[in-house]
Amino acid sequence: MWWIVILAVIAWILFRFFSDVKEQDAKIAAAGGVKAKYQTLVNWALRFGDNGRIIQESDKVASIRIGSIAYNGQVIVDIQPSFGNVTVVWNLKNSISHDDCRLEWDFPENQSQQMMIVKMEHDIKTNLKLSHL
Repeated sequence: MWWIVILAVIAWILFRFFSDVKEQDAKIAAAGGVKAKYQTLVNWALRFGDNGRIIQESDKVASIRIGSIAYNGQVIVDIQPSFGNVTVVWNLKNSISHDDCRLEWDFPENQSQQMMIVKMEHDIKTNLKLSHL
């Protein structure tokens, strides 16, 4: 008898989770997608190094990946909204002048994108020991 109750609770939790994900994706799609909603962040990531370009954009999972060449290596920036937040992951790989570096930030989705950029640039400069970006 208890196993029926436990299965019902698990089914209800899964149903709520997937309906919340669907609702969030619909909200982002209504705002024009990740590229439009986070245009300032996307433009920052595109300008970050040479040859910046969008290398992956997904409508199924609201996310965007931007790649460029910087610091004699490859920089990948992932932007992924999730449940009231936006996660930005900055990766530096294969650099001949710096060690590989991965930084991740979670910001409230409605925080000023300019303020997000200020925080990220500060952290990147500190981590790579740079005087400027």
